[in-house]
Amino acid sequence: MIRQLWQFVFFQIQWWCCLLSTVSPHYHDLFLLALVLAVYDACRHFKTPTRWLLFLLIASLGLINDTLLMHLNIFYFFDDSLLIIPPWLLVLWLCFGGWFLKADWINNNYFLMALLGAMGGPLSYFAGFKLGAISFPQPLLLTMIILLVDWLLLALTLTTLNGLCRK
Repeated sequence: MIRQLWQFVFFQIQWWCCLLSTVSPHYHDLFLLALVLAVYDACRHFKTPTRWLLFLLIASLGLINDTLLMHLNIFYFFDDSLLIIPPWLLVLWLCFGGWFLKADWINNNYFLMALLGAMGGPLSYFAGFKLGAISFPQPLLLTMIILLVDWLLLALTLTTLNGLCRK
């Protein structure tokens, strides 16, 4: 139980570093801290090529997913020249991948992962919206519903990939 709590707290620290790097005068420091924590965490915990591949696959899926949502105008960032999501969000996907792969208590349970994804994913973007890191051009309810469905599908996909890689 202590290990799971520590993993959750560690991910929250990473999450806050990524989000606050968008609005803080010390944004470079926070961004670099989140990146270093993500790489350190991965190097410490992922000992097999399969785990590394899955870790990078999760970050890649996040990059593709959020870039698609950005181009579909579900949300946007305050730099119109972006072709893909900003670096802080990619680092956040690395952090999420690290947390997910260590969270054995949930990452093999479709129901719990779907529930957590459907609730936690949209709430994370909403928090980013409230902090000014991201903007929602569509009505808030519509955006939240789209993100709920998106994260439900992402959670189920990641759980399936994790299960396939464990076989």
